[in-house]
Parts: sequence; structure tokens; C-alpha cells
Amino acid sequence: MTMSFYDKDGTAVSNYTLNQKTVFITVPNYQRLIGEQAISLLQEHGFEIVGNATGSMATRPFLEQNIGSADAIIAGSERLDAKLLSQAVRLRMIARYGVGIDNIDTAYLEAHGIDLTTTAGANANAVAEHTVVLMLSILRRIPQRCHDAALGNWKGLEFPELCGKTVGLIGFGRIAQLVAKKLAGFEVKLIAYDPYFDKETAKRLQVSQVSLDELLTDS
Repeated sequence: MTMSFYDKDGTAVSNYTLNQKTVFITVPNYQRLIGEQAISLLQEHGFEIVGNATGSMATRPFLEQNIGSADAIIAGSERLDAKLLSQAVRLRMIARYGVGIDNIDTAYLEAHGIDLTTTAGANANAVAEHTVVLMLSILRRIPQRCHDAALGNWKGLEFPELCGKTVGLIGFGRIAQLVAKKLAGFEVKLIAYDPYFDKETAKRLQVSQVSLDELLTDS
């Protein structure tokens, strides 16, 4: 089996031999993110790997250059619209490395019988952690104070605390539930709105169900 690598301007660093089954991996640095075991598994089943090793999101020219040979795509956040997908005459499925599919023309996939999967929960913990980081950063105005300190204009202001605050979660899926779990140690009151509310999980995480109006008023 051979593999293809491309530098930042899309030039092939090594060639590959096209066969009947090709997986086009657009995810940047896919060797590290997808994992050697997964790559090996695909190769053992007869797939050629065409991958994005640039470290950056796949560019439109790069996608146009390689999508025509793809039987399957492991996609990142790049835009896969109908015009681009129409060039993928062999395409049978797209596996989204992530959860969101707003970058993919799902109507085109449905019309052409192309399957779509996502990696639900794969990045949920990272997003939940980042949510808490941003919450604290905004509350304590860390970016502004770092900027002031860099200019030699440090102000010894009081730092507001998250403790005792009411935190509202719009949506109560995987990520929001992880956020609630991580916030438990901050001694906050947790409320959430979700039309498909998970009452059992909410009880366990001590999250109260409220309407959207109540959430926006009380948080």
C-alpha cells in the first residue's frame, strides 16, 4: 500500500497508485489525529489513503484535486458543497471527524445515496473544558487584564467569583452535561433548557429544568 503526502501549497511529496478503493482524509495532521491503528486497519482492508498532512484546513484546490478518486471521505471542517461533491463520482460515504455537519451539503448526499456519519462525543470533553475556561476568562476579564499588564498598566482590581452564580445551559446534551459536571466544584446553581430534557441525568448532576425565558432571566 502507498500513501500520499502534500505540502502546504498542495504539491504531492510522494505519489500514490490509485486502485478501486480510496479513502480521502481531509483532516489536518491526520496521521496523529486519526491514529496509526485506524490507518493500518483501512490499509489491511485494501484501501489507499490520500491524506492531508499540511497541518492546515484542506484548501479548495486540494479538495478538487483529490475528491474525484474518493470512495470515502474522513472529513474535517472544510466546506463540502454540492459543486465539489458532484466531482466525487465514486463517493459512497463521508465520516465527519467531529459532530457538526453544517459544512456538508446533506441534501446532496441524501439525493445521491451517500451515507454520512459523525463521531458523536469524540471532542465533547475538550469543548466542555474550553467552555469553562472561557466562562472564567470572561468573568475575570483575563484577556483585557493581560493586555493592560503587557502595557505596564496593571490595575489591582478585585476578581469576581463564579461561586454562588447561576449558570444557564441552553441545550442539555453531551457537552452541556460535561460542563455541568465540571462546574459542580464551583458551587454554582445550574439550570438548563432543552426540549428533550434528560431528567434522570439532570437529577444526578443537580441541574434544574427551566424554560428558555427563565434561563435568560435568571442566569
